[in-house]
Amino acid sequence: MESGVNALYVMADNQKLKQILINIVNNAIKYNRENGAITIECTRSQVSDLKLNPNQTRSGTQNSLPGTPDFEPRTSNPEPETPDLEPGTPNSDPGANIRIHIKDTGNGISPEGLQKLFSPFQRIGAEITEIEGTGLGLTVAKKLIEAMKGEIGVASQLEVGSTFWIELPQSKGRLDKNIKLDEQIISDKTLGSGKMLYIEDNISNLELVQQIIEDHRPLINMISDMYGKNAVKMACDYQPGLILLDLNLPDIHGSEVLKLLQANEKTKSIPVVVLSADAMTKQIKSLLTSGARDYLTKPLDIVEFLKVADKFLGKKK
Repeated sequence: MESGVNALYVMADNQKLKQILINIVNNAIKYNRENGAITIECTRSQVSDLKLNPNQTRSGTQNSLPGTPDFEPRTSNPEPETPDLEPGTPNSDPGANIRIHIKDTGNGISPEGLQKLFSPFQRIGAEITEIEGTGLGLTVAKKLIEAMKGEIGVASQLEVGSTFWIELPQSKGRLDKNIKLDEQIISDKTLGSGKMLYIEDNISNLELVQQIIEDHRPLINMISDMYGKNAVKMACDYQPGLILLDLNLPDIHGSEVLKLLQANEKTKSIPVVVLSADAMTKQIKSLLTSGARDYLTKPLDIVEFLKVADKFLGKKK
């Protein structure tokens, strides 16, 4: 394990980040070759000093040598300079990110495989190893990292190896009072309980919310459906305490689903929270006026989601 600096702090859910790192390291072990090596490196990057390499992206689809940074410094140096920090002294620069690299010397991933690596139910690696791929795990990991305001990606070359990286915003230090409150919200598994209906057609989004509930609100029972036209019947039969509603559904738009729910006597009083990547002010205002009780944007903020779930499914005083 290598580190260019000491005493680094990131803004992240401790449990989720630990699970993601364990998953990636396990993959590096599984897909490595005999007598191979794994290197874990943590570096600090100054966002303002870096620029995108035109041959790479941050979406996990780049195909460059393992360990190649996804950003190039504006100077001719191959890596941005990393300042030495005093042990135990956190950096307070809000413009800095922390990047964790997990590099292996395995068989690598093809360019076609990289394009699909973070897609649901892809079994990348099946063509080069007998070990079953873990594409679904990486899909959920990507969603979780995005929910923590971070990014995840990979660089790989066949017969050379792969480098997975996670980048998260740097924290000023250890948990302050507000963050401790967020930690309490995340860790108190008794806050929310009851039934929740999620209308969503994206499998990875469903998996993400289901995992958040299982880990942080196990007393909430969630069911889901892909189609908006089924929402009213599902709500009538199930009588949930909360409905999560995506907007871009395969049959009808989420705004139409909201109207149908509001028009039905059995469902009009059920709180509906819209969960969408569309964060246009006009759209949010229109949906709230039409009866939505709240609006959460994607990538999903875990703490904000739990606060909303607790608001409608929390303990009654």
